[in-house]
This record gives sequence, structure tokens and C-alpha cells, in this order.
Amino acid sequence: MVVPASRAGAASSIFNRQQGFAMNMMSSVARIAPPTHSKTEFAYETECKEVLAPQLAALLQEAEAAGWDRRKAAYTIMFLAARQLSDKKEELS
Repeated sequence: MVVPASRAGAASSIFNRQQGFAMNMMSSVARIAPPTHSKTEFAYETECKEVLAPQLAALLQEAEAAGWDRRKAAYTIMFLAARQLSDKKEELS
């Protein structure tokens, strides 16, 4: 992906999609509130959903605005989340 000099601050910068995504996300991710319940409490999961839902909605909106299909973007987020958990599990083994 070529980033215009006006946006990148350089004459000609080339990023692969993953690097470009990471750069854009760093500027648009809001702070996430810490949990107020312990992991063993039922309210913990509910609170987590409430805190993360706006983040996910914003991410999907940004993906759609960039031209990505919303349903495909949601599927990809699920895939990447599962892979993150799988990768962590392998690291612990």
C-alpha cells in the first residue's frame, strides 16, 4: 500500500497491509477501562462485553469506510482473535 507523502510525512512510503493497519489503529484506538469485577464473577464477562462493544463497532465502521465488506471484516476479526488465543496457548506449552 502506498501512503501519500502528505499523510506519511515522507516522499514515498510503502507499507504492507498489516503494517499500514497497525499504524492507523494506533491513532484511533481509545483507552479501554479496566475491569471492576474479578474474573470469577459473572459480571466480569458482561462488563467486558460492554467495554469492548464500542471498540469493535468503531473498528468495523472504519473497515467499512475503507472499503472492506463489514461481514467479511467481522469474520476476519473472529479469526484473528481465535488465532491470538491459539498462539498464546502454544507459547505456554
